[in-house]
Amino acid sequence: MTRSTSLWRALVLAPWLLAVAGCSSAEDDASPGGEAETGEEADLVAAARAIPPAAAQAVTLRERIIAGLSVESARKLHMVQLKAQDFRGQESVYLNFTAPDAIQDPWSFALGLDPEAWGEETSESPWTTTITGATTVHAPVSLSAVGLGLLVKLGKTAQAMGGGARVKQILAATPTRFFLVKSNDELWDVETAAVADPAVLAELKVEYTKTVKSLSRQSLVRDMKQKWAPAMSDPANGGRSSGRAMGDFVGKDGLLDVARAVDQLVADQAFVGLAPQIDS
Repeated sequence: MTRSTSLWRALVLAPWLLAVAGCSSAEDDASPGGEAETGEEADLVAAARAIPPAAAQAVTLRERIIAGLSVESARKLHMVQLKAQDFRGQESVYLNFTAPDAIQDPWSFALGLDPEAWGEETSESPWTTTITGATTVHAPVSLSAVGLGLLVKLGKTAQAMGGGARVKQILAATPTRFFLVKSNDELWDVETAAVADPAVLAELKVEYTKTVKSLSRQSLVRDMKQKWAPAMSDPANGGRSSGRAMGDFVGKDGLLDVARAVDQLVADQAFVGLAPQIDS
């Protein structure tokens, strides 16, 4: 069986797809609120640089491609993105979902999903969940998996609360543990689709505080910024592909135009010299 060359190899040759956010300049790092250069302890709030939605989606696309998604399948992906905050009210992670159909309203879309729709966990599945950092002090990828089980849980919890219109915010107690904040500030546990247990919340807050303290080190902050560098820096060609700027691949809503981005990779002949992989 013939299989298309994995697109992740093309990303190595055409890194502009991971540079849709533009670059983080030296002036930004030196500005008030930037990362301090003295002392070992770091202020994570001050050190954090926001990751634009399109950059998080580019990381999501990269994850699917690394997993073996073909060019043809990548073109057809539809993405929807939800943002979560931590206990401090700071942006924490993006919940990125892909599907073969457009997702207009994630809350209602989730209620119509059949858990068996995504079938076997294959690299070609368009049904995926990827949790990416929303700032440079969070890991680029916390979870990458086939299926929309998390979206289904979110939808059922929102329904139990009275509908998606009553969802005020998504709380990320950890990068993979979520609660919905109702319009009256009541917290609902996504794992149980019920009002959160105060004891569970108290335990998670303690763990959260410990985690923040352990991560508040200058060396770790620098390491995490380095991991984000491919998505936050202009490539050597000045951040352009065939003379086209990054904005050409980002819609007015600030989200990545997946089909146009993948088509441009092909137009740039990023695959020249790369023979198709043959599965015997």
